[in-house]
Amino acid sequence: MSNPQRPIEPVTYVTGLQESVVLFFDSMIRSHLAQANRYIAEMRADIARERVYLEHALDAGCPSEVAESMLHALEGALRIFEKHRELVLDQLKRQPSK
Repeated sequence: MSNPQRPIEPVTYVTGLQESVVLFFDSMIRSHLAQANRYIAEMRADIARERVYLEHALDAGCPSEVAESMLHALEGALRIFEKHRELVLDQLKRQPSK
């Protein structure tokens, strides 16, 4: 039988495990943030490059549908990655303290 007056000892490995999970989560979220930032920078460069292609196509009187379509696709992807980055930043703000 157990003694009801005996205090329950905290299990230290659970605290250590929880701390490891928090550290892993922090590392994973920061990695996602860095990756999102890289993709956003790449998208912005691609958009700038595509705008130049579009401008040249228009100046030369060439069909611009493909360049316009690509530009819209890149701009859409940029918005998606910016939303993803906001989600990651929100996760960092709500992250449990270490």
